[in-house]
Amino acid sequence: MNGKEQRVLAAGIERSAFESLAPVLRRDALEVDWVATPEAGVELAAKRKYDVILLDAEPVDWSLEKVVGNVRAGVSPSRNAAIMVL
Repeated sequence: MNGKEQRVLAAGIERSAFESLAPVLRRDALEVDWVATPEAGVELAAKRKYDVILLDAEPVDWSLEKVVGNVRAGVSPSRNAAIMVL
């Protein structure tokens, strides 16, 4: 990698699915965080810079468009993160 640790945020993905995925990501020296809801992910992404954000395809409270729009909004340090919808 480029000498700086890459960060991945998993938001709203089932905990069991995350537990299966996390070791693979960490094996590649990625820092990985998990939060239970996409809304919590938006809040965390507004505070920390993430390089990749993994989202559940069907958020419960907000639409997927609203989640993505909030991540991309304003001065969020994660606004340029790659977003993958699972």
